[in-house]
Amino acid sequence: MLRLRAKAKVRYAVLLCIITIVGIYLFLRISNPGTTNKLLDEGSHIRKIESDFSRRSFTAKWHDGRGLLNDISDTKRSKNIRAKFEKHLADRRALEGEVRAGNIAVEKEHINHDVDLTRNDQIQNEVSDNVDEYIQEEATDRLLTTAASYESHVIAESERNERRFPTPEIQSKRMNENHRRKGSIPKKQPDHTKENDRYLVSDMNLKGKDNKNHSRDVKNDVKDVTRRQTLQNVGKKPSPTNGPASNDVISDVKESNRTIFDPADHEITYILLKDKNFVKSLFDESRKFDTFWAPGFPITPHEAIMKYGDRLPSWERFEIMHYPKIFYLGLGANKTQLTSNATENFGYDYFHEDEEEGHYRIVVGDHIAYRFEIIKFLGSGTFGAVVLARDWSQPAARNVALKIMHYDENDKYIIRELNMMKAIEGNATNKEYFSRMLATFNFRNHKCMVLELLGDSLHRHKHGPVKDLSLFRRFAHDILMGLHYLKELNVVHADMKPGNIMYMYGKSNTSEGQLLKVADFGIGCVPGDKHLFKCPSYYVQTRYYRAPEVILSLGITPAVDMFSVGVIFSEFYLGSPPFFGETETDHFASMMEVLGLPPTHMIAKSPRKKVYQRAICYETESGFKRRPYRKPLTKVLHGMDSELFDLIARCLEFDPKLRITPEEALKHPFVTGIQPDNELKTPISMQRFLGKI
Repeated sequence: MLRLRAKAKVRYAVLLCIITIVGIYLFLRISNPGTTNKLLDEGSHIRKIESDFSRRSFTAKWHDGRGLLNDISDTKRSKNIRAKFEKHLADRRALEGEVRAGNIAVEKEHINHDVDLTRNDQIQNEVSDNVDEYIQEEATDRLLTTAASYESHVIAESERNERRFPTPEIQSKRMNENHRRKGSIPKKQPDHTKENDRYLVSDMNLKGKDNKNHSRDVKNDVKDVTRRQTLQNVGKKPSPTNGPASNDVISDVKESNRTIFDPADHEITYILLKDKNFVKSLFDESRKFDTFWAPGFPITPHEAIMKYGDRLPSWERFEIMHYPKIFYLGLGANKTQLTSNATENFGYDYFHEDEEEGHYRIVVGDHIAYRFEIIKFLGSGTFGAVVLARDWSQPAARNVALKIMHYDENDKYIIRELNMMKAIEGNATNKEYFSRMLATFNFRNHKCMVLELLGDSLHRHKHGPVKDLSLFRRFAHDILMGLHYLKELNVVHADMKPGNIMYMYGKSNTSEGQLLKVADFGIGCVPGDKHLFKCPSYYVQTRYYRAPEVILSLGITPAVDMFSVGVIFSEFYLGSPPFFGETETDHFASMMEVLGLPPTHMIAKSPRKKVYQRAICYETESGFKRRPYRKPLTKVLHGMDSELFDLIARCLEFDPKLRITPEEALKHPFVTGIQPDNELKTPISMQRFLGKI
């Protein structure tokens, strides 16, 4: 038994050796390149496909090949690659045809195991196999065309960004190219990264504001700098301790949702003025001979950078590229420092403590839109600040009033004022009694209005009561004429006060003709309009000049302006308003002290009866008690001309339906200066005071 087992083992060993020798022989014969023929080439290729698919799935390999083909086909570099690939694929298919025709027989003994592939499978394997070969040959091309499907979009976006935010290197390159075309040699560009490139920040009575969502460093704020100090700073050399805004700051500004560098800011919209005589009055030919601050203007942005780039802060060298013509640069001004804080409009705005609107930092001597020179700060209102400016694009033109609107996310009031002035300009029968708007544009996230320059307001000019009845009459006529033409358009000014009544340019009390114009239509509205010019249900007019129906929320009509006019005329005579209170309730109580009790039907209809209920027996913080008719109008305006008193009493009527209109007021004996044939009826407010009604 042991002998038989030993013989069997020997036989198995011999058989195993024979099989091993045959296998080695076949392996050497197949792997020897010198002895292989087309048959073995085909067999090795099939084994290569099999081994490749043993490492990766067929679907993944096929999708990889198709995806790469799609990327390559979208590029210009893929033409040669695709041609080579198609030629190679054609050769492979020809070889496949020969195999299928029987020209070459594939012997099964030369293959370790069967391969059953369809024609489609072979083609897909050829695609993926050949793609793998070309990956190594064209590695550089594939790296450059990884996002080939988005290549055109990326190129367009890059070119657009270069145009909007050109770096100093790009600017220098463009200028060098221009000079090479012209045959001139450009001057050596100054180093824009010097430490003395940053200019001092100059504020106008600025106060920092603590924002709820953003903390501010109060120590870095320059507070309460007067206009005189600002004027003294004009022309000073930049501080050596402050460096220029770094490229990181400019990059942060450009990448934020809000930006200072808006290419559309150079666009200015001119308001068509049909009045040729008015247009002529805006020009003074003698101003052409004024000594200009620098020769050769206007210039292009490239010329400005070439000549004055070392005197401009780095952010203005970016911004200036958006303006096709440069008229003024403000080189002597202490320009505001650009920061990356979008909350404060990148350093160009400041905030009052109780306001959310951004106020533009006014720097005397600086430019607005590389066109206007800021000469003087004139004042600030509810929706914007006004500066005296010179338009250097029109050297012969008179100076203008430039109104820089406060920045507000909800700018509906700003848009309404712009459209209101355009509507008045286009539809008013007579425009001579209103301030005129010449143009509009945007600058550093602020809407700006170019207005005709007027004189001082009555609030600033008056130095006490107006005792001259002839001058009083001229004032009354001009104001009532303005309200008359507004009423024709069904427009309510809604903020009549001495501060919004301006002298005409160059006029004074001794001048002849028209003296005054009505200005500031920031909260003007149209009763009945439900869209842009909709009147608010409450809170219009400055408190001292507010009509009783506004306090009681009984609706707004043109009659509210006539009540304000009655207060203004009383102020002309007294030197101060006839009634005023620290709060709205206090003011209404003060109003009843002079005018008495309002009609009962007004109180019954009012949704704010509580104001009346609190005011009827109001006691001030100091303990003073206000009572109706404590000092009636006859006592307040004691000694006044009877005709003027009659006009004021008709303006201060509680009931807006019984109040005098602008047309009726213009026919009043005091305004016309003509004595009536019949005696005037007693004003209703006086009849109420006397108990007749």
